[in-house]
Parts: sequence; C-alpha cells; structure tokens
Amino acid sequence: MAETAFPEIYAYTFLPKSSGHTEPLEVNEATGALVIPEGIKPTGFFLQVEIPGHGLDVTVARKDVGTNGGGYHMQQIHEGTRNTWRTTSPIEIFKDSGSGERYTRWHHNFSNRLDIFVVQKGGEIHLLQAGVVIRGSRDMETYHLLCERLWHGQVVRNQRSGLYVGVPYDPAWGSFVSRNGIFNFEPFRRALGRVAITPRVVSADELEPWLGTPAEGCYRMDWFLPFGGRRGQGIARTADGTAVWVVGNEVLNQHDLDDLAAKKVPIQNFRIVQPEADGIVRLRRGMDIRSLGIRSGFSKKDGPKYLQGIYLA
Repeated sequence: MAETAFPEIYAYTFLPKSSGHTEPLEVNEATGALVIPEGIKPTGFFLQVEIPGHGLDVTVARKDVGTNGGGYHMQQIHEGTRNTWRTTSPIEIFKDSGSGERYTRWHHNFSNRLDIFVVQKGGEIHLLQAGVVIRGSRDMETYHLLCERLWHGQVVRNQRSGLYVGVPYDPAWGSFVSRNGIFNFEPFRRALGRVAITPRVVSADELEPWLGTPAEGCYRMDWFLPFGGRRGQGIARTADGTAVWVVGNEVLNQHDLDDLAAKKVPIQNFRIVQPEADGIVRLRRGMDIRSLGIRSGFSKKDGPKYLQGIYLA
C-alpha cells in the first residue's frame, strides 16, 4: 500500500493470480521499492485506488497516452461499491530489444497508471497519478508503486471562450492544457457541476506560465513524468523556447561519471541528478540541465530532438 498526497486516498498493487500471490504487495519504506515474494519475476501488475472514508469528490480515469491529445476513459477499470477502482487487466511489462531493460507499458490506451482528480470547493483541483514503474538494470530490477501529485489549481469558465480551463495556483505546476480532455469525461463534468465554478477572463500567461530563461548552454525542464518512457520522460526548453526530449535512461549516474573520468572526457561543474528518497530520479519543472550531446528525435524528422548524457547545470 502507498499513500497519496491525500491521507484519505490509498493505492495498492497486486500480482496476477497465476503468480500464486494474491495479497497486496508491500512497500519497503527504506528503499521505496515493492517487496516481491522470493522466486517470482513479475509479468504484470494490477492497480487499485481506494478511498476508505467519505467527503472527497474524486474522479478516477485512465488517459489514452498512446494518442496525441488522447482523452480519458474507464475501460478495463472496475469501480467497486466501497469507493474503490481497480484495473481489470494487468499493467503490461515490455522489454527493450536493445538494452534488455524491462519497463511497464505506458504509451498506450491502457497505460501504467491511473489518474485521480480531486474536486473541491470553488473548482479547486488536485491531479494525482498512481502507477507502477521499473527501475534498476536488467540484472537487478526494482519495482515501484508511485503516487505522484502532478497538478494543483482551479478550474474556471473562460469568459472569452465559454469553455472550462485549468489555471495553476503556482507556475511550478505548469499548464493544464494537455489534460483538457478530462472536461469531456462525464464523471468529471458531474463533479464540476457539484461545485461553484467562477466565470472570468483568463489570460494566456495564466494558462501557460512562463518558465523563465535558462543560462547559456542549458535547458530548463518544462515537465517530466516518471511513468513515461523506460525511466521517465519529459520536455525541456532552450532559451528561445525550442523543445527537446528528456528521457530518464539518458540521465547520468555515478557509474557513468566514473566511466567518463576514465576516458578523460572533459566536463566542468559536473553534478549528477540524485534519486529522491523513494529511489526515483525526477527532473522537476524549472530545473536547469546540461547534456553531452543531442540527436534526432524518436520518429518524426521535424519533431523535437532528444538530449544525451544529461546532468545538472
């Protein structure tokens, strides 16, 4: 079991019944990793979100991450009678053909997480995400049940367009625009109908808070999701606003640093990105980073390039 940013909301994960282990997996408090029974190599994970008490107005859904601008749905989610939501098919595990690293399937209609929207008085919104990721090497995998707080702000009705929009309470939370599909999700619309939504004029700067300009030769993180890619994925921007991909498996660690030193690669003021207390590397919005190189993007020739050999500025 793992607590979210709200003490009333819990997340659990289970192995498939074929594993012979039917109880929720425990979390090692010292390392943040799931405790996997001896002799079992997981082939997937079921995910459950639970609200034991009452008083919170919560919408749980899955985002179609595999589609650009994908919406939200309840496919392969069972909503129980006691404020529980559970995936009815396991989160899948894939293996990278090059490195051999395993990762939970994320770029798909049925991704490795559930999105949890808490709706409060005046249209105040908290977005949480609960899901399972894999870290470590192919020889020493660790599995983590993450409960991320991704966004905090207010939903208002923009008087210019007549549409709902999300306005972050602080620039650190970033834009809500990529989640606008939730406004077409009927359970969320019903939740908004139970609170008073303020109509007002909203400026473009409120919807897309400015990150500021990174130092010369640096990139400033726009967003980063630990559920994305093999080891997390996001977007950083140059001083002129150009987007570049940031993937977690390109973030350098101490072992990489030792290899570079042995090869006498000149790097000034090198600082690695340290994992947080739960063992997960997160590149927070507003963080400045550098890289050893940059190469073509994943698929589109005109799409963002991605950074190689990432370290802190």
